[in-house]
Amino acid sequence: MSMNIRRWLSVMLVVLALVIAGCSGSTSNSTESSTPENNPTPAETTSNPQFSNLPRLDKKATVELRVKGSPITIEVDGTNAPITAGNFVDLVDKGVYDGLVFHRVVREPQPFVVQGGDPQG
Repeated sequence: MSMNIRRWLSVMLVVLALVIAGCSGSTSNSTESSTPENNPTPAETTSNPQFSNLPRLDKKATVELRVKGSPITIEVDGTNAPITAGNFVDLVDKGVYDGLVFHRVVREPQPFVVQGGDPQG
């Protein structure tokens, strides 16, 4: 019986060691580093044919939002996000945001972000 207990304890010790090793953070000794060449640039991303028909804004633009008659100026950065900025400006031009209720406003730092539309959404 003593031999069975030792074998069982040995197996449990190995299993425990594997569990601990599996749960610990892995460290890599690789000398490879991520370079800008490995990450797609906006030009590479937007040259994809599936994005060619989307609205684009290749510069900065400003949009004026009026809340209870008071203007809020929004700067849209098409230089760094041409498709997102182009889509936003296109939707503004189409009147999609007219009368929209903003149900969430994060004020710090500065007015950082607003969320509009249906909060159940």
